Parts: sequence; structure tokens; C-alpha cells
Amino acid sequence: MKHPRNRFCLFLFVALINSNLFAQDSIPNSGFEDWTNYGTYEDPDNWITENQATSISGVVTATKSTDAHSGNYAIRLETKQVITETVPGTAISGALNPLSLLIDIGVPINIRPDSMCGWYKYIPFPADLGSIEIILTKYNPTTKLRDLVGSGIFVATPAANYTQFTIAIIYLTTDPADLPDTAVVSLISGSQTFAAGSVLYVDDICLVYTPTPPPADIEDFTETGFSVYPNPASEFINIDLLGKSSRDATFQLYDITGKIVMKLPGPRASNSFAVNGLNIGLYYFQVISSDGSLIKTGKITIYR
Repeated sequence: MKHPRNRFCLFLFVALINSNLFAQDSIPNSGFEDWTNYGTYEDPDNWITENQATSISGVVTATKSTDAHSGNYAIRLETKQVITETVPGTAISGALNPLSLLIDIGVPINIRPDSMCGWYKYIPFPADLGSIEIILTKYNPTTKLRDLVGSGIFVATPAANYTQFTIAIIYLTTDPADLPDTAVVSLISGSQTFAAGSVLYVDDICLVYTPTPPPADIEDFTETGFSVYPNPASEFINIDLLGKSSRDATFQLYDITGKIVMKLPGPRASNSFAVNGLNIGLYYFQVISSDGSLIKTGKITIYR
């Protein structure tokens, strides 16, 4: 089976050598909702495509599609014939640096995600291979080059409807302190050695991260019944916190960076709260009593 890398991926590795970015913990515009119009083509914000080069010949290989898994748009990548060359639809995370006016390949990151997930559809030319890949690197100040920290790849199989993919990230070391500083995500509709026609849709990419496990769940007070459901959640979560001890308890929800994204004081019975405004991914919760003691900890996944 031939690996679906192409010349654009080679450019990716070369560009990484000189890339040095600041840190964050998510993939910008991972749902492909934001696009910029350049006259003859549109590009998704915070993603680099070959549209600028191929549009000169009247061809674009990356387009905005209303056939989305969620929201208004997804990205549609199609392998097309450009003059005498077969060019796969390609998108790579990154953006134009407004200061240097150079392309910064990749996005900043300072965590070790366990995996990357999302949704895709793939209608390939027979025997063609599409791929979704993540590469994590860090800048080495001694060599002034980039060291590979971890990577993972998903080779797309035919899927007429949106199907979830999960990419396990394989790290070169088991040291949790060996953190990357850059994540590069690449989406490729097929190998350029095949004929044109393969189409890959991608939407709702997210990094899945499990930090150092929180302390083991503290046993509920005997007079307290507690549950958070459904898990995973999509639009709403229900919180059941019953009994005398719940009167002054506080429910706090944290994202993977430790930021509080929801704080609900004193639920006394079954309550339903909207989470459709939160990004998909892993969250941690704590239930804290009025005296500051921890009643319960746990985690919940938000997915759509």
C-alpha cells in the first residue's frame, strides 16, 4: 500500500525547520467555519492550501462546503488535474505571519495530546488513498532545527457519510515533560500518482488530551446522590446533586488548560445546562462544598 504523502508534505517538513511559534492548545478554525475570499478562490482561515498556486490555471482543490458535519461549513478537498500534473487537495494548519509576511507552518501547542479526532467523508478514485495526519515538533536551540516529538496518521477509507476518525499519537519518549511547541495537521485527498477525482471532506477536528490524572474520586457523602449525564454530551448536561450537603455545593467545569468554563452554585435537584457553546473535547469537573472541601471529581467529553 503506497503512503499518501506528496510534494506538499515535503515542503511541510522543510518549513518546520525554521518555524518557532508561541503556545496554545487547540487547532484554530478546526470546524472550518471561517474563510477569506481572495477573488478567484477562498481559503479557510489558519489553514494553508495550494489554491493560490493552482488558481492561476483556473483550478482550486480546496473549497468551502455546506455539506458539514456540524455548523455551516466543512472543507472539501479534491484531487484535480492541473495542466499536466495531478494535484491532491491539500490543507495544512498554519497562517501567513503578518510581520514577516512568510507562511508559518503549524500551530503553537504546549501539551501532549493523546490523540486527534474529527469527522470525515471520503469518495476516492478506485485504489486511491487520502490521509489525515498530525506531526508534533519542538525547536532545538542547540541545533537550531526541529526535533520530532510525536506523530500519528489516519489513512482514509471510503465513507459516503460523515464518520468519526481517531488518530493515536505515538511519542518518541514517555517523558511527560517532553512537550512539543508546534502541531502540524495535514489533510490530503489522495496520492498524486493516481488519477483525479478523489474527494475528502473534513470537519470538527479536535485534540484529545488527558493531563496528569486528578485525584481518585472522593466517595460521595452518604446523604448525597450525584451524577452528570449524558457522557459524552452534545447540547446539554444534566447534573443531579441531591441531599442536604448539596445546598451550598458548587459545580465547576474545567477545560484541558485548567480554565474554568462553567461554574454553577448550589444545584439542589436535577438541572439541565447548555454546553453547545463549548468546544468539543475533554473536560474535568469538581463539586466543592461550602467549606472548600472536594466532594467529587470526574471528567466528561463534549462531542458533536
